[in-house]
Amino acid sequence: MLPIGEKMYQLARDLEFEAAAQTRDEIGKLRERLLAV
Repeated sequence: MLPIGEKMYQLARDLEFEAAAQTRDEIGKLRERLLAV
């Protein structure tokens, strides 16, 4: 079992990864929209 600090750090990393993936997807959509014009 992970110490609580390590567990929190791991969750934070996972959330950052998720946010980064979401941002990347949004940028991709915006880029497609710009190219479609």
